[in-house]
Amino acid sequence: MREYFKEVDLLRGMAITMVILGHAIIVFPINLHKTYWCEFIFNAVSSVHMPMFFIVSGICYSSKNSFGEYINKKIRRLIIPYIFFCMMNILMRVMFPNLVNSRNGLSSYIISAILFGGGYWFLYVLFIIFLVFPFFEK
Repeated sequence: MREYFKEVDLLRGMAITMVILGHAIIVFPINLHKTYWCEFIFNAVSSVHMPMFFIVSGICYSSKNSFGEYINKKIRRLIIPYIFFCMMNILMRVMFPNLVNSRNGLSSYIISAILFGGGYWFLYVLFIIFLVFPFFEK
């Protein structure tokens, strides 16, 4: 049985809260970055939230199963949600281009999602890290 640490859940909650707070300070249609305290909060949160997200993911890393089972689990937990949310994001951006702050064509969104992770780059990068790390672990 895996050991449970309440502190890891606390870190997860803090990281999620910081990601939401960082994304709540918007540029379009009102540029909140022109407000000193919003910019200060944004810079403070942005310097911590994604490193914390990856550190917590690393703390939770485990590869006790075979490599095939391990990758299958990562595909289910990371790639399937990544594909679903990318498709929803692209669909919304194409259907409602006036509601987004960067208007690009469908092909541009698809290329960005496939090559660079698109708006959900953190799931894309995390999957690549989890894909490569077992080779370094051995």
